This record gives sequence, C-alpha cells and structure tokens, in this order.
Amino acid sequence: ELSPHLLNFFPFKNPDGTLDEAQLKIHARKVLGTFQMVMNLFGSLEILENQLTQLIRKHVSYGVQQHHYGILVAAIIRAVSMVMGDDFTSELEGSLNTVLGVLPTVAEKVYAEMEAEKLAEQ
Repeated sequence: ELSPHLLNFFPFKNPDGTLDEAQLKIHARKVLGTFQMVMNLFGSLEILENQLTQLIRKHVSYGVQQHHYGILVAAIIRAVSMVMGDDFTSELEGSLNTVLGVLPTVAEKVYAEMEAEKLAEQ
C-alpha cells in the first residue's frame, strides 16, 4: 500500500499479473526472518552489518534501490502497528525505528561502496 509500484520487483506472479499468494507468504517469512536477525544481532553491530551487506548486495541485482530500505522500514512498522492495535505505543515505534534504522544506514554505506567500486573499475 505504501508503494504499489514496488510489487513489480517480485517475480512470483500469477498469469493474470497478480502476486502468487503462496510465494508471497514464503517471501514474507524470509523478511520476518531478516527482521528477527536484525533484532537478535543488534548488540553485535559488526556481524549484523556484514549480514545486511550481503543481503543488500544480493537485492541490488533485483533492482532494489537505496531509498527502498526506508520504505521497507515504514512498511514493517506499519504492519506491527496494525497487528498490535491499541497496544502499539510511541515508545515501541521509537524502538523499532532505532533498530530497523540500521537497514537504510547500511544500505547507504553499501550503495556508496558499490558506486566507488564502479568508479574504480573505469
């Protein structure tokens, strides 16, 4: 809902062009697994950064751009808010922004490194 055009990145589509729900659920589980990894490794930032760097570099080949990571963070926080309803507090939102904020931060670094690598090859 936040950025419908991003659905074009997902290759698992039905013949009518809609997303294959089963494949979308599998992908959602992977995203939640990454979310759990971020939470678990938040105290080990060097390890977390290495893991996220690999994942971000992989997603570059799919056409994912640096600014998409901020959209992902907003979507995750929105989903948590919807699930929790009235139990979702501003403190929780702030904590999620702090923890998940590592994604766009690492993405910025990775994209800068990749740009520097590209320039060095020229």
